[in-house]
Amino acid sequence: MRFPESADGSFGRLHFGDAPLSDPRRAARLVRVADQILARPAGTLPQKLPDPYQLDALYRLLAAPDVTHAAVLRTHCRLTHRRMADATRGNALICGGNRVARLRERNRPIRP
Repeated sequence: MRFPESADGSFGRLHFGDAPLSDPRRAARLVRVADQILARPAGTLPQKLPDPYQLDALYRLLAAPDVTHAAVLRTHCRLTHRRMADATRGNALICGGNRVARLRERNRPIRP
């Protein structure tokens, strides 16, 4: 796992626990779902959440009007920005998608 908090089960709480949702039960569900998805990162939602009751609860959560992309990601983005600021002295390399970068010595090209 890439996240240090994935080993102790606090990933969902740290990354999504303070999401500004109107009902604290929704935030608790979001935390549980994040931990469940981290445990099974590959596959479809039914594969990640094989219990049909848990899957239905996720679908109800996602249908709630206050559960927006921005609301869900707010805590995660703040944590990510704070970690980037703490770990760098002005420069950060941000990679997205499925590409892998090979980093070379300073002043040499970075190739995918």
